[in-house]
Formats: sequence, C-alpha cells, structure tokens
Amino acid sequence: MGRTTSRLLVMALVMSALGCQRNKVQVEMESAARPFESTSASSPRLGMWVPNTLLALTVGGGGSSKIQFQVSEDGGDTFEKPVQVSEPGASVRVGGENSPVMFTDIQGDIFAAWFQNSAAGAAQLMVSGSKDFGHSFEKPVNVIDADRKSDGYAGFPTIAASHKGSVYVAWLDERDHPQPEGSSSVYFARSTDRGATFSPNLKIAPAACPCCRPQLYVASNGEIYLAWRKVFNGDVRDMVIARSNDGGKMFSQPVRVAVDDWVLHACPDVGPAIAVNDGVLYVAWYSEGRKKAGIRLAISHDNGASFAPAQIVSGDVLDANHPRLSVSEDGRVLLVFQGRPLHDTTTWRSNQAYLLEIKGDNAGRPIQVTHSDNSVHQPEVLAGTTGRVFLAWTETAKDQSEVLLSRGWIK
Repeated sequence: MGRTTSRLLVMALVMSALGCQRNKVQVEMESAARPFESTSASSPRLGMWVPNTLLALTVGGGGSSKIQFQVSEDGGDTFEKPVQVSEPGASVRVGGENSPVMFTDIQGDIFAAWFQNSAAGAAQLMVSGSKDFGHSFEKPVNVIDADRKSDGYAGFPTIAASHKGSVYVAWLDERDHPQPEGSSSVYFARSTDRGATFSPNLKIAPAACPCCRPQLYVASNGEIYLAWRKVFNGDVRDMVIARSNDGGKMFSQPVRVAVDDWVLHACPDVGPAIAVNDGVLYVAWYSEGRKKAGIRLAISHDNGASFAPAQIVSGDVLDANHPRLSVSEDGRVLLVFQGRPLHDTTTWRSNQAYLLEIKGDNAGRPIQVTHSDNSVHQPEVLAGTTGRVFLAWTETAKDQSEVLLSRGWIK
C-alpha cells in the first residue's frame, strides 16, 4: 500500500524561519505501521493520557461510515479492539475537514463530535463522551437547537473541553442566511455537565468562509480561543480569532490574525490550527495572499489582542496545506502539514507529511517525515513527552483508504 518498509532516519541542520537562531534538529521516524482497521479507514485523530497510552479516533468503512475509538497501552505497538462511538446505522458525514473530531487530555477526558443527517435529512451535530477511559461511549447528544427551522447547511465541527468538565463545540451554520451570499456563520454551544446537555446555540459571527473548519482551543487558564476564516469585502478570505474569558458566555470581537488579503471567489476548504504554550498563542493556516502560497504562522504574546507579522514556514514545499499544531506536556510545540517535495523533473510527486518544531518565537524548517508511494492526506500530529512524536494520516490506493501510524523522536 505504498508504505516504506525500512527504518527512516532524517537529519537536518536548520536555520530558524522566524529569526537567525540556528537549531540543530534530528528527527527519526520508524516505518509506517497499520494498527487500525484496514477496511476503508480514514480521518484519524490522536490523543494521549500518559506517555505510553495512545488514543485514536478513526472513521471506518465496510459499507457505511462509523466512528470508532481505539486505545494502545504500549505506545502504538498494538491497539485494543475498536469501540464504536456513533450509533449503528447513523449517517455520519466524513470528508476532508468536515470529519469527526476528538478532544482528550491527561485527566482521562474523551469527547468526540461529528455531523450526521437525521432520517429527515436535517443536520445533527452529535457529541459523545466516555466515562470509563474509552471502553464505552455515552449515547450521543444533538447540539443543534431543536427549533432550528432551516434547511441551510451546517457542518465542520470543532470541540474542546476545560479541566473543570465544561465541553465546547463550534461549527459553521447557514440557518440565518448570512451575508455576503455564499458565506456561513460561526455558531457555538457549551456544556457544563460533561456533555450531557448543551446551551442554546450562540451565533458568534457572520461572514465565515463556508467550508473552512473553525478551530477551538482551551488554554490552561480556562480561556477559550476560537479562530475561523472570515470573508471580508471584495471576497478577501483571511483568518480571525476571538477569545472568551467567562467560559464561553461571551466572546470578544474577532481580531484579524494577519492581513493576507487573499482574494478567492471560492472556498479553499482549509481552516486554522491553534496552540498555546507558556502563555504564547500560536495560529497556523494556509493562504495564497499577496501571491505567496504557503503555511503561515502568527504569534501573540497578549492573548490574541495583537499578533507579530505572520511568516511563511512551509519553505519550498509545494502545495503545502492542512496544518495541525500539537503541544506536549513538557512544552514542545510541533506543526505538521501535507505538501509535495520540490522536484526537478516533470513528474508530479505525491503529497507527504512535513514536520517542524517551534521554540518560542522561532520555527525550524520543515522536514519530510513520510516517504510513501501514495499521497498522504491531512496528517495528524501528537507531541509526546521527551521528544516523542506520533503521526497518523490517510492514504488511498485502488479506491480503498487506510489509516497509518508512524512514531519517532525529535532530538
């Protein structure tokens, strides 16, 4: 299925893309394994409780999409039998960034969110949590208001939770026919009883790019960050971020993360990534603004009130897209994205995963960490302690998709 069969050792001496500080980075990744169900599995999400307990959420096929959860207590060597999260027969939506999402933390919290269609075709945003460390999941709860009287589209969920048991979800919703035409609105709901019930849906902002997933992040101090791609006048599609310091009752006015001025008369289907480490807020996203395509990274030292000028951190990687951020318990910040290796022939190379480490305000150059014959789609990164790194992604060959896992170390 296009995986490498030998151990990979990738070493790089890199100069920071955000400054002149030199960082020696050594990345060692093992050959990819196939620990998940091999029948049309896709859309992996990773989590961790303790250094050697790895958690995975995937969407399995076999005739109908179903959400499944697995635990590995040996760092990914083996995984327990999948536990189904979605209800049998549920019409789960899966595709690109409009796929199921998961939140986990070291306290043992697990929550999953996804969109599905009701029997009548209505959009349902479902949330389910586990109270027994992933051995079973609660009956899913529909977050969408019961009185929503609209056939407007809703999708692209994001989920996060606080250490006090509050659960937060956000999504894109067209129930209010937002302007400009063809855009969406960002909606939000919160639960204060660990996902058993949710508040009425709160409209955060109109004029959101209609297929660019928003992103939630809860900092250690309980502050909630919500980022999305806004449609400005003239079809400019740039990133904004809002903050709540009262548990999601209210959000600040959105702040423009960077003035990319990306004019696009369509939706690029790629949302932002957020991380907070030691009081520093990181936002990563894709843009082609100012005729410069690539992954942007912007940093804030004042809780998102302002940002330093954004930098393109994808280097010379072609078609860089779908960034994901992860922060380890010991404060390591990693960014992964997909892209094509720079080539000197007419052959169009397949997408691979690229990884870089961010130290303070400095980002290293991206290092290719997969070498597959097939294209790597939407890689997911999990930063473990003491330099551990876990990667998962989807590959497709002969009309069958599978989820692959690779583990390694950054030194």
